[in-house]
Amino acid sequence: MEFSGDITQFLPFIGLAAAIGTMGGFLSGLLGIGGGFIYVPALFFAFTSLGFEADYAMHIAVGTSLAIVAPTVMSSALCHYKRDGVDKTIFKRWALFLMSGVGCGVLLAAYLNAQHMIMIFTVIALAVAVYMGFLKDPYQEDKPIKGKKRHYPIATGIGFVASMMGIGGSIITVPTMTFLNVPMQKAIGTAAAMAVLTACTGVIGFMLVGASHEGALPMTIGYVNIIAALTVVPISILMAPQGCKLAHKLPKQKLRRVFAVLIACVAFKMMSDVSIL
Repeated sequence: MEFSGDITQFLPFIGLAAAIGTMGGFLSGLLGIGGGFIYVPALFFAFTSLGFEADYAMHIAVGTSLAIVAPTVMSSALCHYKRDGVDKTIFKRWALFLMSGVGCGVLLAAYLNAQHMIMIFTVIALAVAVYMGFLKDPYQEDKPIKGKKRHYPIATGIGFVASMMGIGGSIITVPTMTFLNVPMQKAIGTAAAMAVLTACTGVIGFMLVGASHEGALPMTIGYVNIIAALTVVPISILMAPQGCKLAHKLPKQKLRRVFAVLIACVAFKMMSDVSIL
């Protein structure tokens, strides 16, 4: 697809981005998740529906999702930090390895096609759905945090996977930290802070690795589309409190299962698309 100078050609794209922001923001507030699991498939479907080839659409969906996640999760991270909800020791311990993992993930993603990236997304998404729907948090109050040596490869792995999926990684980081016996409150706050670091590093990476790609989408730096990011971010921030209000009226376990079903449906939809690419 090629855009001419006619501004009206942008309207369907902006309309799709606004709808994605509305849905992603509301579900983020309702289910207490970062929007990456919503934004990546939604952006992918939006870009392909506009006529862009699948490989370009998937890369730009992942890069743009990270650009959306970075500012939206920052407010959450700051809130937790002010309430002493961020474990600074773990954050400092993980930071360098997390960024290294993100860098490796971005470099690998640059060489993968849409089929490979979708398969990675769906496998991780289904694993998260199973965790959210059926498993309990393993935190044990009377036990110390598990040895720091295992933290380094875990942090690298989370950064690697999160960057390839276009997510901040909180949905993976929180259960991982509770497995390491970090208290839930600290795990959530620390994961939010790490998600900011992951997303920002990933955005820079996708801008750089996509710099040589001559795509047809305007206002795009590498694999990050500025129009989509600027449209989605403010709408998602406005809609998140609406979802949050509803969340307080519903049982937590039911919300977890709703999220699990939602993510599973998205994963199966994307997996079905792999067979027709």
